[in-house]
Amino acid sequence: MMNWLRLYSEFASDAKVQSMPEAMQRRLIMLFCFRCSNVLATLHDDELAFALRISESDLAETKALFERKGFIDSGWNILKWDERQYVSDSSTERSRKHRESKKEGMQRACNVAETPPDTDTDTEKALSLSSERDGENDVSPPAVVGRKERKKPECPIQDIVAIYREVLPGHPDVFKLSAKRKARITARWRDDLSTLDDWRSYFLRVRESNFLTGRVVPINGHRKPFIADLDWLVSEENMIKVVEGKYFS
Repeated sequence: MMNWLRLYSEFASDAKVQSMPEAMQRRLIMLFCFRCSNVLATLHDDELAFALRISESDLAETKALFERKGFIDSGWNILKWDERQYVSDSSTERSRKHRESKKEGMQRACNVAETPPDTDTDTEKALSLSSERDGENDVSPPAVVGRKERKKPECPIQDIVAIYREVLPGHPDVFKLSAKRKARITARWRDDLSTLDDWRSYFLRVRESNFLTGRVVPINGHRKPFIADLDWLVSEENMIKVVEGKYFS
């Protein structure tokens, strides 16, 4: 019997996932498969490295990244697994419930009389209908309870700039944080990259692109190769292109 898991469509747009190299994305899905098959907890690190077809040093790097992003804990347990996967997804569980439901239906059919007695008198029925009509306009809509929104931490702009300088030292430096620059960085923090680890992964992704880092010979009359600066990288449109792999050969 084949096991299966839920892979939500947000995987394709989640910045935490898509800011990682494709190899890391594949490893994450492989871990999901191992967890679904209930073998992840039984694998030692050397066995897990073999199952992922990577070296033990690559496994250590993978584990550190997944822990920072909150995908796993230190014991390789998938975090929030039970919140995203359900017992009902198991074909074994669905079959069990179907058999129990069918059995209960047969028992009820055997215990029901051929013609149920009608004990309501005409007077009782009339009173019941009248009561229902009178109460139709008395039903008040349920009170709407507003959910308290969790306040997000203030955008650490200086820390983000520091990571940009560290990961992309050959790119144009940032000398002044204008209001426009702060607004763009804050917008990406709020909507796309919500942790410093996300920003580091994003800049590491940029570093893998020959085009974005000026390692491509210029064409069309350009005298200098293109190098993406911070303003270009925090543009929403450009960030989407980078995450979707537009500038990678």
